[in-house]
Amino acid sequence: MGKETMDCKKLIMVLVVVGVVLVSGCAQQQIIPSTSEAPQVITEVVAPPPKIDHEILSKLKTETRVKVIVTLKDNSNIVLRDDMTAQERHQALLENDRQNLIVQSALISSLSAQEFEVVRSSSFGRWFSGYTTNRGIEKLRHDPRVERVYLPTLSEPQWE
Repeated sequence: MGKETMDCKKLIMVLVVVGVVLVSGCAQQQIIPSTSEAPQVITEVVAPPPKIDHEILSKLKTETRVKVIVTLKDNSNIVLRDDMTAQERHQALLENDRQNLIVQSALISSLSAQEFEVVRSSSFGRWFSGYTTNRGIEKLRHDPRVERVYLPTLSEPQWE
């Protein structure tokens, strides 16, 4: 087998592996220059963050309620096309926000005051924050509209 055939087979194998990793989950790639003609590609599979931050579950073992931020999935199915005018894009984005606000409002309404005390909510319908309990966390964990629940960081606005 010639050197060119081997190089092509190696390249195809790398592309197949990278393609499978990218399709099956998140991946981080780093291209490292090497002494050979082709650079080495190192792909590291990174698991997505859990739906409920583990620190929340730890805090709820000792506290009755915890400050959290809840992010929601984008359920609008709005598509912005290249051929849209600025006005059409603006209208599509407004419709996107309207649909997300409906979902956000319905989700907040599904939580009782004992499960979640809302402090702030997004005007775009993609997140809300407040204090939750174990019962609230369990409801959020099983709600398909929820993307992620996590503790606020110092860089995020404080609400106290």
